[in-house]
Amino acid sequence: MKTHCGPARMPVFGAVALVLAFTALLVRDGQAAINSTNTPPGETLVLLKSGETNLFSYGLYCLLSGARSGAAKPPGQDLILVLRNSGAKNISLQFTEANFTIKDATGNQMKLALPNSPDGIGFGSVAVIDLKVLQGATAPEPWTFHLQRAQGQLPSLMAIDLLIEGVSPTSAAAKFRP
Repeated sequence: MKTHCGPARMPVFGAVALVLAFTALLVRDGQAAINSTNTPPGETLVLLKSGETNLFSYGLYCLLSGARSGAAKPPGQDLILVLRNSGAKNISLQFTEANFTIKDATGNQMKLALPNSPDGIGFGSVAVIDLKVLQGATAPEPWTFHLQRAQGQLPSLMAIDLLIEGVSPTSAAAKFRP
């Protein structure tokens, strides 16, 4: 059987190519409509503050979402604290919500949830702590973040006092989201 691909079939192939190209544009534009926050798809950590104390090197980050399920969350509700042990052989990180304080610009204490707390970190190791700020959407900025724990009976339960001032998730997100 002979196959003929002459001028009679060319308009069909051209139409198929045009439909495929148009479909690709629709899918791309549909993605842009879904992701109206101009945040890249997925999850993005935006640095709020970083520094170093005698015990820790730290970074406090705000989690921004480009996913449909998280894009409506205001900046500051999901914070990530990264601590690197730079001052002791081993540091216990047995924390509760009572060890963390976040105050808004007017000095009012904000509610905070601590879904997980790592056990401890050896020298040079890193711990990641997830913090949920329950009033992050309505609290005036900048915020003051304070992690404090008194000396315990074990040597690894050393006193911790980490103060991070001038935390402004909305400003950081505005620089990231044009």
